[in-house]
Amino acid sequence: MNISFDVNLPPDVEERLRAEAPDLSAAGREAFAVDLLRRGILTHHGLGQTLGLDRFETDALLKRHRVTEQSLSQEDVDADVQSLNAFFGEAGWLGRAGGNDLCHRPVPQSQRHDRGCVMELKDEREVEVTREKLRSLETRYQAVSRDPGDDAHIQELTLRSLKRLINQMKEEIARFEARRSQHADRSPSTVTRS
Repeated sequence: MNISFDVNLPPDVEERLRAEAPDLSAAGREAFAVDLLRRGILTHHGLGQTLGLDRFETDALLKRHRVTEQSLSQEDVDADVQSLNAFFGEAGWLGRAGGNDLCHRPVPQSQRHDRGCVMELKDEREVEVTREKLRSLETRYQAVSRDPGDDAHIQELTLRSLKRLINQMKEEIARFEARRSQHADRSPSTVTRS
């Protein structure tokens, strides 16, 4: 499908634009495609296909236009909460947490690169419950990956949300195990002599 349209610009505006981008047609096509990505109509891959760019060229284009695909909006967080509550049951894992509860968290105390509060597992029971939830999320991730459903965009958002939670749980289990092994290394061994 080929769509074309004309834009009538005042001469002074056209002159300024040509100074910035000599090929106005290509600049307009690029800006229009980036806007479609921002509105969720195009995916990263679709943007690259539309403009004939490979993955790295598409990334560079998005950087030039100051578009970050991974930033979460309030709507993204609310959608994640809704998806997870539906998966775990309304009184499940996130319970009645709303998007504001998840977005406006206290400043993290560890080096988590602005990824939110640290979930801290305190004992073996919490680790085992987290492992069960992790297995459940991984199973769900595989099921959603296999069945695209009716809306590819919703599938993409669901997979991204599940992957984020899977990684968070794996990190926390690894942190717990590291703390446990450090604690075991520091504990003095008791030797009984007869």
